[in-house]
Amino acid sequence: MGTPAVPLAKGPRSTGPFVCLDSGFRPRRAPVRGARSPRLPFPGPHPSGPSGHLPSGREGPIDDEASVGALLDIIQEQFIIMWVVIDPIGTLPVFVAVTAGMTAARRRKTAVKAILIAFCVLFGFLVVGQIVLEGLGLPLASFQIAGAIVLFMFAMHMIFGPGKPAEDLETEQGPDVAVFPLAMPSIASPGAMLTIVILTDNARFSVPHQTITAVLMAVVLAITLGIMLAAGPIMRVIGDTGAAIISRVMGLILAAVAVDAAIEGMRTIGIIPALAGS
Repeated sequence: MGTPAVPLAKGPRSTGPFVCLDSGFRPRRAPVRGARSPRLPFPGPHPSGPSGHLPSGREGPIDDEASVGALLDIIQEQFIIMWVVIDPIGTLPVFVAVTAGMTAARRRKTAVKAILIAFCVLFGFLVVGQIVLEGLGLPLASFQIAGAIVLFMFAMHMIFGPGKPAEDLETEQGPDVAVFPLAMPSIASPGAMLTIVILTDNARFSVPHQTITAVLMAVVLAITLGIMLAAGPIMRVIGDTGAAIISRVMGLILAAVAVDAAIEGMRTIGIIPALAGS
């Protein structure tokens, strides 16, 4: 026997909740003119399974949260690296030494000039560093290993030496102390230049990631400027000993970053798998 027909309500519209039965003998609600399909409070499939009008695949807040989490991890990692290689605290004794005897206005002018020069130098490496490597035919992995060696030596000097290079502190005051030794090599150090090139490799990092690197570099330089402008109170609080301790801790972190960069470069070339298989 067939399914018994259920009479429809007469009139242009039906106010009853159910008007017919489907093949599974389940009541089906009548479509109401102008009504929208039911939607979940978040896009994507229902947890119990895909629905006819919902897109398949993993979408919605879960992916958004994962993307935000990954972005925050990148920002945190690169900020720490930029902070370590620029070393604002380690620059402080150099700034105090080379600006001794200056008026407050001249000290501020020197700090601003040094930061602007350091930014131009580092941004130049960010823009043309990869182009220079490609023009010379040097793979980034080789440059990464060489840079890691230099970074490691620089870190060892920070750990076992007087913090920033001693010649930076002994440089006589002159009209260009904002250029040397403040902007270079204290702020825009060789380690910072190499790090900028490594963090903006076109083959490993997208344009948004490179933009993040540039913004974080500017943020760290701005913090460095603030620290130099507040050099007097900060040095009275932490003293030379405190600055030396902080610089050595930064050197230890930089050494770990250098070792990781060297391992990554050797893995890219294929040295580590070859050694592991022998």
